[in-house]
Amino acid sequence: MTTHTTTPRVYVACLAAYNNGRLHGRWIDAAQPPEDIWSEVQAMLAGSPEPFAEEWAIHDYEGFGELRLGESESFERVAAVAVGVAEQGDAFTAWLAYDCCRDASDTQAFEDAYRGRWDSLRDYAENFADDIGLYDIADKADSPYVVVDIQMLERDLDIELYTVDASDGGIYVFDLNP
Repeated sequence: MTTHTTTPRVYVACLAAYNNGRLHGRWIDAAQPPEDIWSEVQAMLAGSPEPFAEEWAIHDYEGFGELRLGESESFERVAAVAVGVAEQGDAFTAWLAYDCCRDASDTQAFEDAYRGRWDSLRDYAENFADDIGLYDIADKADSPYVVVDIQMLERDLDIELYTVDASDGGIYVFDLNP
C-alpha cells in the first residue's frame, strides 16, 4: 500500500462573503471529530467581513485521493474519510470513489474487500493461484495436460474484481463481494 503524504483537509468558505465578491474561508484539518470541524467553521463565519454570516460551503479539499467531495458534504463523512485515509492510505479513498454512497465509517467493509496493492493484475492472479493451490494441483497431476492458465485466470479476475490505478503506478485490488 502507498503511504498517504497529504493530511486530508477542506477549505470551507463563507457564502455571505462569496456572494458579495469577497473570499473568506479557512483550511480545516479533516482528521478531527466533526464537532471540532463545525467549531472551526463557526469561528471562520464569526470572522467574516459580512455581517450575519451563517452559510458555508466546501470550496476545495486535498488529501482525499480519488474521492470527490460535494460543497455541502457532511462533516461526519469528511471526518470519517479522513480517519480512513489516516489508517489505510490512498486505497481507502479509491475504494470509496467506486461507490460514493458507501458508509465511510465502515472500515471493516474496506478491510474485507481490500486485496492489496499489486504491480499488475497478473501479479495478483499469480499470487492468488498460488494461495489457493492451483500450482500444487498442476504439479501433483504430473501431466502436460494439466496446466494453470494464468492469462485466463487474470481475465476472470478482471471481471470479478474492482481495480484502481495507484498513484505510484501499481493497482489497488478490491473484491466487492467478499
